[in-house]
Amino acid sequence: LLKKNTFTSEKVGVAVNKSFVSIDVDAEKGEGISLSKKYEVKAHPLTLIINPEGKVVKRILGYRTDAQLLSELKGLLK
Repeated sequence: LLKKNTFTSEKVGVAVNKSFVSIDVDAEKGEGISLSKKYEVKAHPLTLIINPEGKVVKRILGYRTDAQLLSELKGLLK
């Protein structure tokens, strides 16, 4: 639902694209397996905000509506 509803929201797209580089990783395939281990992914869906140094600055576990996601990211958005 995050992909289908939240991440396709125009409000989310505009706000997130100004502040972040977004990637979608399947934690069960390919490079996603090692990234999942590195960032200790234990449940899905999980949104990670990772700084340029590779440190997780925000973990958002579970589904969020567009308004909820933007609210949680408020202090991190430009």
